[in-house]
Amino acid sequence: AVRQAPDHPWVLYLRGRIQHAAERLDEAAASLRKCLEAGRHPVPLLALALVCQEMGRQEEAAALFAEAARLDPGNDQ
Repeated sequence: AVRQAPDHPWVLYLRGRIQHAAERLDEAAASLRKCLEAGRHPVPLLALALVCQEMGRQEEAAALFAEAARLDPGNDQ
């Protein structure tokens, strides 16, 4: 899937999660931002919020958490 559609949003999301786990935060943020260019979805928004939080970007993280909550109001996690 990665070779066939490297810019597919969910490939980018998974790449971002792997980069985050490997503590490659700048790369993770870039992958997740590119994923979100295809459309706003709570799952990659939350992933990017966590990356931003670890990078010390607290205001950006808070805005991303809030946006994810607005998109998925029934999910209180």
